[in-house]
Amino acid sequence: MDRKDYYKPPKQMPQSKPADLIDLNQASLVYITVFAFPADKRHEKQEIHVSAPGAGPWAVGSTQSCSWWSNNIKSDAKVIVEIKSVSSGKACWKGEAECGTGTLDFKIGSDWDTKDSYYCYVYLKEDETCYGKGGEFTLISSYGYGYGEKKDYSYSKSDDYSKKTY
Repeated sequence: MDRKDYYKPPKQMPQSKPADLIDLNQASLVYITVFAFPADKRHEKQEIHVSAPGAGPWAVGSTQSCSWWSNNIKSDAKVIVEIKSVSSGKACWKGEAECGTGTLDFKIGSDWDTKDSYYCYVYLKEDETCYGKGGEFTLISSYGYGYGEKKDYSYSKSDDYSKKTY
């Protein structure tokens, strides 16, 4: 057998004009659809994520902010915002806002224990199973930081140390 018997050269395409290359009666159209979202239902879940306040320490008497963001919750849905004690789990401050607001200020009370830690807890008013919990933060005594009792740093003329002799 000769090598010519095994090898058959390809047929050459006839030379034609570009408009003649596409025959719409015989053309096949391939249609591909790409979806930009996953097929699972994870994006239907309602979620609240608490981002503030940070770890602190925060001074007693100061005003701090609890901030959050949410997924798949209407912006006008009501949320309850609580600051809870880590040791007891009880709320020492409570407020209400719209979910779309995202921030609510609170004042750290003088009765809050500086030896305890606290966290911000935000949940839907209509569905308490949908909630977000922030990280823990600590407190420091506010005296000397501009909150609480005022320190007296004044001096009298008799305390003028610039004229002291040695």
